[in-house]
Amino acid sequence: MSNENDNIYGFEDDKSQSGGGLGFGLNAGVTSMKTFEFNPNGGKEGAEQEALDVVFNVDGRDISYRMFPVTKAFDNNVEVTDVRHPAMVQAVKDFNSIIVHILHAFVEKDAIKLALSVPIASFKQFCTIARSILPTNFDTKQLDIFAQWQWSITGDNDKTYPRLPKNMKHGKWLCAHIPPASGQWEEIRLNGKLTYKSPTKDVDGRVISTATHPFSRTKWFMESNFATQQSDESLDDIVSSANSATDAPADTNWG
Repeated sequence: MSNENDNIYGFEDDKSQSGGGLGFGLNAGVTSMKTFEFNPNGGKEGAEQEALDVVFNVDGRDISYRMFPVTKAFDNNVEVTDVRHPAMVQAVKDFNSIIVHILHAFVEKDAIKLALSVPIASFKQFCTIARSILPTNFDTKQLDIFAQWQWSITGDNDKTYPRLPKNMKHGKWLCAHIPPASGQWEEIRLNGKLTYKSPTKDVDGRVISTATHPFSRTKWFMESNFATQQSDESLDDIVSSANSATDAPADTNWG
């Protein structure tokens, strides 16, 4: 008898959909992945709960990227759990694409696709197969990683912090380290977009070629909270400006 969860995990292309420690944007050559393993006790304080433990080390600081089985999704803010529901199907695809994206920093995509082409009946089996794809010395490989600001302030914090993306909506965020053509990667903000480039110059200082890093972000992203740190002070300024506008006399000329 087949289970309705059979084969929900597998290969999903990691293409962009649309789109000291971690810093916003490109963190080049200071990252490695220390851990990638199934954890049966991934709940709070070691409670029994299946999880995939992924830990990156960025410039000497460990950053957890723990992931859990897809058990629910939201359709117009309504929770759904039926694996056949379009929202659940998309949530599983998003999960699979993230795992493929991580593995692709170490292994060619054809090899990942082949390994994940077998029937996969459980989250644990999926994690086990994914782990078997990685080379034995994966933790020694230098990586490039892209971080974005949290969308909003959470908990007792008074500002947002850089975080790793939880999906592929805004572009690639992990790859094997790509050394710059010369010097370092230069952050280029042009027409609202973000790219990273490294020029190669001749003996006279003229640019003869320019390498472009695969990490980039759109104008929408760069104008969003993902690209700007939020703080209590900045929120106070916004409220103050709004109050000033509300209290202004009706005949004020705002230009």
